[in-house]
Amino acid sequence: MNYTIGAVSQQLGVSPGALRAWEKDGLIPKPKRQGVKKMRIYNDQEVKTIREFIKDNYN
Repeated sequence: MNYTIGAVSQQLGVSPGALRAWEKDGLIPKPKRQGVKKMRIYNDQEVKTIREFIKDNYN
């Protein structure tokens, strides 16, 4: 399944800005970009990796 940055941020309880910052800093994987606006599209494995990152660093 695929998710937008908004859906991932809601699901994981973090802001889209945090996801963008972690991506920029190389802390989480860069998702594919889709469409004219090049929206970030995360897959299930990427969401799992981000969830583990948050658990390991913020809990």
